Amino acid sequence: MASKEQKQIMQAWYDRTGWEFMGKDRAKANDPQGFLLMWRNNVKWVEDNLTEADAIIKAYRDKHDE
Repeated sequence: MASKEQKQIMQAWYDRTGWEFMGKDRAKANDPQGFLLMWRNNVKWVEDNLTEADAIIKAYRDKHDE
């Protein structure tokens, strides 16, 4: 089970991003390195999705960007 601190961090993640923290049910209070790895994986997922979302407008941007 996640520690109180980890739960607060995951809640802050949700409050900021609107996305559930992936792996929250596997977070363990006695595994801070595992939690940090989960954190990095969540950040990477958001970054990857933002990159894909930004690509949606690529053709339009190329046509109209000065």
